[in-house]
Amino acid sequence: MEKLIALFVGLGGAGIVAYLFSNEKGSKIISFSPSKLFNLKPTLTETIVSQVNSENLTAGFIEQEKPFQFVSEAWVIANAKMGLKNSMIAKEGFSNTVYCDGIHGAEGTDTACSAAGKKGILTVGIGHRVLNSDNLKLGQSISDNQVNQFFEKDIKKSFDAAVAQAKELNKFTSGFIVALTHVNFQLGTNWRSSHKNTWAALKSNDYQTAINEIKYNSLWAKQTPIRVQEFAQAIYKVYT
Repeated sequence: MEKLIALFVGLGGAGIVAYLFSNEKGSKIISFSPSKLFNLKPTLTETIVSQVNSENLTAGFIEQEKPFQFVSEAWVIANAKMGLKNSMIAKEGFSNTVYCDGIHGAEGTDTACSAAGKKGILTVGIGHRVLNSDNLKLGQSISDNQVNQFFEKDIKKSFDAAVAQAKELNKFTSGFIVALTHVNFQLGTNWRSSHKNTWAALKSNDYQTAINEIKYNSLWAKQTPIRVQEFAQAIYKVYT
């Protein structure tokens, strides 16, 4: 499968920003001048993908853990969006059939799941919590199109909050935005209120205290330890 395998930023003359794409037949570099990059609107990803598709190549998410010196805010956001859906599916799963998520968390177990002898809340698609307005029942199936509609609606609030949080922490990378989006999606965008010590530590660049707080002093770690470990790793990568 074709994929974007590297981003190069170089100076010399006018300078270039080059995206290296590769498939089984070889590789191709697509370049953009800095002036174009700095002035790009959030359609940067679409611009790249359009040109890549015309060459029968496929773009992919760049795992950005550290800030790139010569890229715009729009690029960071576009790159994060590019990698978000697959990342969400890896953690939340993908199901066309309504199920009980099995997590007996703060919300408790809803009536439909209790009646079926199961724990958790009714869920479908990519971690979508079934609402009364969805008119869906346990075991009912929906189309891929409906899954995508739920996802686009659900993820916007979490993603927008993650962008703001990454800016506030001055850790504005695509990888950390994706990590924060997962936290917002799972815990809610106001998770900082229930994890005040963690947030305070992140704000003061005391990443080790922040990691210790979520790993050893939170109910979250008991409920979903793998998620906590993944966020701890994301913190460590962006702060060190």
